Amino acid sequence: MDRLHKWLWLTVKCNITLAKVRNLIDYFGDIDKVYSAKPNEYLKLNFLDDKEMSRLANKSVDGIEGFLKTLSDNNVKVVTIDMPEYPYLLKHIYDPPFVLYCRGKFLNLNDYMPFSIIGTRKPTPYGINIVNDMAFKIASEGMIIVSGMAFGIDSLAHKAALKAGIPTVAVLGCGINRVYPPAHSSLMSEIMKTGMVISEYPPNTEPLKHHFPERNRIIAGISPGLLVVEADIDSGSLITSGIANDNGRDIFSVPGDINSLNSMGTNNLIKQGAFLTTSADDVIDYYKSKKSTFFEKSYKELLYKKQEKVTIKTNNEDANLSKYPKLEDAILMTLTSRPTHIDVIASTLKTSPENLSTILLTMELNGDIISHPGDSYSLAIK
Repeated sequence: MDRLHKWLWLTVKCNITLAKVRNLIDYFGDIDKVYSAKPNEYLKLNFLDDKEMSRLANKSVDGIEGFLKTLSDNNVKVVTIDMPEYPYLLKHIYDPPFVLYCRGKFLNLNDYMPFSIIGTRKPTPYGINIVNDMAFKIASEGMIIVSGMAFGIDSLAHKAALKAGIPTVAVLGCGINRVYPPAHSSLMSEIMKTGMVISEYPPNTEPLKHHFPERNRIIAGISPGLLVVEADIDSGSLITSGIANDNGRDIFSVPGDINSLNSMGTNNLIKQGAFLTTSADDVIDYYKSKKSTFFEKSYKELLYKKQEKVTIKTNNEDANLSKYPKLEDAILMTLTSRPTHIDVIASTLKTSPENLSTILLTMELNGDIISHPGDSYSLAIK
C-alpha cells in the first residue's frame, strides 16, 4: 500500500486530529510505522482515547480509493509531506501540515516563487491603493501571490494578481469544497481557473475559529517572504508575520500614518526590523540583488522559457455573452465614485446579488470598477 493511502487512512478514515497525528509521527517515526503498529502499541499512548485506538487498530482502507476518485473528478490533488511536489519551504517550518488538499489548476510551488501578502480585513483607502499597486507589480514579475482569501487586503491581493495575468494561491481555514467567506464564491472560482486553493483540512470541514491561526502558519511558511499592508497592533497579521520571522522568512512592512490604528502594527514591525517597504520595487529589487534562486523560478520566467502565454479566462467566456454588455452598462450607470453595496445594486437592477457577483468581479479585473470591504463597489477613476 502506498503512503498516500496510509495518510488518508490516518487523517480521514481514522479521523485523528492534526495535533494527535503529529504526536503519532513523533512517537513512531513515520507514517509506515504508524500504520503497521499493533493495537497494543497504541495502548501506550495516553493522548489517544478508546475510540481513536479502536479506529487505528482497523487497518482497512476501504473507501479511500473512491474518496480519491471523487477528489480527482473535482480537480483536487492530494499532496502529502513525503511527496516531491510538497512545498519545500513549508516542509521545513516548525509544524508543517502532513496533508494538503489542492483544488483548481495545481501549481508545484517548488517550480515558482511564492510570495505572501496579508493585512487588515478593513483597509483604509490608503491600504487599498497600496495593495492594489504593489500586489499587481509583484505578480507582474511572475511571483505567485499567496494569501488567505479573507475580506480586505487578502482578497485585494488575489484580485491584483489575477488582473496581472498571474496565478494566485489561497490558503483556506476550511475544506476546499467550502467557500469562506461565502461572499467570495466568485473570487474562489476565478482563482481556481489558473491557480489553486489549498487546505490542510479534509473536504467538508467547517471554517472553525481555531482553523484560521492554524492556516496562517501555512501562509507564513510557504513563501520566502511576506508583505504586511495595514494591520492594527492586535491584528492576526502580526501573529502570521511572527511565525514567518520565527521560520526565517523575510518580513516586509508598509509604513503608515502614526495616528492611524491600521498602521500601528505595520509601523511596529518596522521598529522590530521588518523591511520598510514603500513600493513593489523594494521587494523585487531585494530578491534580484540577492540573486535569489526563488526569483529565478518566477512564473513569468518559466513561461518565457516554455514560450507559453498566461491568460485569464473569465466567466464571461462560459456564459451567454449577449446578456452581459447591457447589464455591465447598467451597472456602470448605477455606480458612482462612492461605494454602493451589492444588495443596493441588485435591487436597482431588479436582479439578485448572486447574478451580479461574477459580473462585478470580471468588471473589477478589467479595471472598470473598484471593490470595497463589505461587498461594496464604486466606479474606477481613470
